[in-house]
Amino acid sequence: MEFPDLYRKVAFLSKRDANKALEEFTFNNMWKENASIIDIGSGDGSTTKTILEKHAPLSYSKIVGCDISPKMVKYANEHFRSERIEFIQLDITKQLPLFLKDAFDHAFSFYVIQRIKKQEAAFSFIYHSLKDGGSCLLIFLGRYPVYDVYRTLARKAKWAEDLKDVETFTSPYHDSQDPKNDVINVMDSIGFKKIEVDVFDNTHTYDDSYTFERLVKAINPFSALNERWDEFMKDYFEVAPNAIKMEYQLIVAYGIK
Repeated sequence: MEFPDLYRKVAFLSKRDANKALEEFTFNNMWKENASIIDIGSGDGSTTKTILEKHAPLSYSKIVGCDISPKMVKYANEHFRSERIEFIQLDITKQLPLFLKDAFDHAFSFYVIQRIKKQEAAFSFIYHSLKDGGSCLLIFLGRYPVYDVYRTLARKAKWAEDLKDVETFTSPYHDSQDPKNDVINVMDSIGFKKIEVDVFDNTHTYDDSYTFERLVKAINPFSALNERWDEFMKDYFEVAPNAIKMEYQLIVAYGIK
């Protein structure tokens, strides 16, 4: 994602789902006092500051937001860094840095896990970042209609080169017949205990096509499209004329180390 300010303005759906998941988490589970917290895939930092911190206990010791995008990390530090919140650049499919090993009481991730093909590597990173007894709460997409439009357009010669990596950016659970058990199996293989996974079918209708187009641009992983964005979105709406009504699948996963 290359437009942190735009993402901050249009990511209200992910913020809504993150807030709902956190409300249920704080109701059903006990936060640790003086908690150390990691927000994985913190993006522009606004969810970390305005949603996650709001739910954290007042006594929390620190929140570390991490993201693979240097643009996002720079923006987050400029706008949302504080005495107890900082943002760092990390790729969670790589080896966990030693200074983060066994470092956190709680790990969170909102709308990020679906972007990662190496699921075992991502869940292993999360697991080993936690202290013994630490917990994770992750929300991410399963089935998502944007992926189907990308796939359709990728088959057209006009967009084939720009969208050649479409499967790389499609949720590993988009085509799954049983995403709940798929996630449980990955988490169990890593070593998580007390695993709980729920899958929800959700619907959201955007106010208008302009608002929806800004969202698609904010989350667009194909930088080459930016040079022909208006043309791309014209073809997008030809494939999916009712795209502003989004029926999607949300996965919520919880586990303890």
